[in-house]
Amino acid sequence: MGTDLWSQVRSKLNDNYPEFSNFHQSVYYQQLDKTVEYDNALTLINQASGFDPQYLNPFIILVTVGENLNWEPPPDGDLYHFSKAVRDTLLEHYRDYKWNSDIRSQNPSINNAATYMIYAYFEFDKEDIENWCKNYLYLIGQDPATSPVEE
Repeated sequence: MGTDLWSQVRSKLNDNYPEFSNFHQSVYYQQLDKTVEYDNALTLINQASGFDPQYLNPFIILVTVGENLNWEPPPDGDLYHFSKAVRDTLLEHYRDYKWNSDIRSQNPSINNAATYMIYAYFEFDKEDIENWCKNYLYLIGQDPATSPVEE
């Protein structure tokens, strides 16, 4: 994902959701015995997107987290762990669809794991899913149906 896209998303976040976009958080990494300061939500969520084999497109996490929090900072001040929990839940739904033929047969109108992941996350609520899709398209500038789930 190019830096132009990151800049575009950051700019749109700043314009529309400045309090969310400029969220600051310190994250302590036990394995490094180090605290890292993050000065914006996009960088923090990107870090929470994980590494192989637990990686998920950070823009999918961004929009899901944003929709979850109504584009406000998290009430407990911990956007990093909230974002990781969202990533883990999304990945669980993705894998459920990919590896469970019963889920696929029970959802014949859904044709791929990425779509199921978002539908299941929002408990098949049509309005929530439509809002997610609109925000993804606006912020990222790509149809979510054509965006990669994993990089």
